Amino acid sequence: MFLFYLPVPLGIGVNMIRLATGRRNPARPLETLDAISIAVAGLWLFIVFPFNFAHLADLLPSFLQFLLSWIPNWLGRVIVLIAGLGGLFNSAYTPIVYISVRREYFRHSSLAG
Repeated sequence: MFLFYLPVPLGIGVNMIRLATGRRNPARPLETLDAISIAVAGLWLFIVFPFNFAHLADLLPSFLQFLLSWIPNWLGRVIVLIAGLGGLFNSAYTPIVYISVRREYFRHSSLAG
């Protein structure tokens, strides 16, 4: 449960830092942690979760159940795998962008001053 809900406060923290600073780069270290938590949660669900989407639509009102009733188990597994692999890719990509943006920022600030 911790792995499943951890990306929520981390994602809120990322957006709060962006809101407070008005820039994206200061939030990238926390964004990296968020991506790692999404990757771990997605891959953990892919490995451990017993996918059975037969009752996935039961929580919706009857006139909306057709939206989710067609999803087979294999498609649910593919979606969770894509989320986990996407988080894994993003957890490697974000620090690279963070470092390159910092280098450019310091390079331009040293040229101006």
